[in-house]
Amino acid sequence: MTSTIEEYSVLTEFPEDAHKVYFSQRIDDTMDELAKLLGIPQLIPYREKDNSRGLRWKRLEELLIAKKANPSAKMEKHRILALEIFGLVLYPSTTGIISLEAANLFVEYEKTKINPCTAILAETFMSLNHCKKTSKGSMRCCVSLLFIWLASHIETETPILKNFWWFNQKPLELFVSEEWENFFENDWKVKLQRLPLSIFNWRAPWMRNVASLMSCGEKPWVPLIGVMGYISYVPALVARQHGNIQSVPRTVGIAPFTGVYKGNTMEMLESIKQDWKSLLLMKKENGSRNLTIRKKYPEWRNRGVTNIVEVFESVGTQRKRASCEEELREQVKLLQTKLKTKEELRRSLKHQLAEEKTMRKSAEE
Repeated sequence: MTSTIEEYSVLTEFPEDAHKVYFSQRIDDTMDELAKLLGIPQLIPYREKDNSRGLRWKRLEELLIAKKANPSAKMEKHRILALEIFGLVLYPSTTGIISLEAANLFVEYEKTKINPCTAILAETFMSLNHCKKTSKGSMRCCVSLLFIWLASHIETETPILKNFWWFNQKPLELFVSEEWENFFENDWKVKLQRLPLSIFNWRAPWMRNVASLMSCGEKPWVPLIGVMGYISYVPALVARQHGNIQSVPRTVGIAPFTGVYKGNTMEMLESIKQDWKSLLLMKKENGSRNLTIRKKYPEWRNRGVTNIVEVFESVGTQRKRASCEEELREQVKLLQTKLKTKEELRRSLKHQLAEEKTMRKSAEE
């Protein structure tokens, strides 16, 4: 089980196109644009003393108070509040500091209305990956959104998560108003300790039927670009979270893919951009809402088999599943044979047509 782009998109209610994603831009190219969006001549008075770490929220808060007193600065006021959410909640860094990377993403969002959820997910996975590898450190990501996602998948006694009709409600807004009044850091530990250990809801109660992204380009995974680096995840492993039938995912070719921005990363980012131009989407399986799995999936999961693959022909078409690489090769050979037969038939028909034309021409003469 893992957070997905589609789940975070439904929770945050960002733009409808969940797959119009953020690609990192040069920070120097966007700081002037940010100043224009906030209605100020320049950002230097609001930046840290060393001019590199980010923007000080206390100074921006003073600007917000000044904007509130100006009726004609309503748009700038809303943008300052949005920048606060982006820099302190969705992509947090040092306490009280809005990183330049988060500000950069905010500018891109204002310009093109990209969906920031892929970047939120990337930062979450990178933070979890770092903590697991080093066995230390703290989470530097949108922990509040991660907690809502986690609680939504676990049976609790929380009224808003039990026997609730979500169709005309906003889960994030309800959760904040009901759960986090006067909620402090120490309360997180108590909250997590109260969660049950093994009662899971594979499908969150607020999740809608949406097309799920399975892979990008020729890779069997989805590469994600965050504000500080990049990482990949394999949504095919958790297809049942979107109401699909869980089958054995394609694992051939999966390799570690993560890193932070340093030095020359433009080539890597350009490669990821190209991958995102070719998306493999899966729609929810028709039929019952009850989640099911393919027969071979438990065996693959328990044994850790890596040579079982699943082949998707294309979006919206019938999928052919291969139980192993040998079967996949047999399918390829069969297709090659059929193609060869059709080619021979085409040549034969072409030859017959040519002969008929020759005979007709001779008869006319």
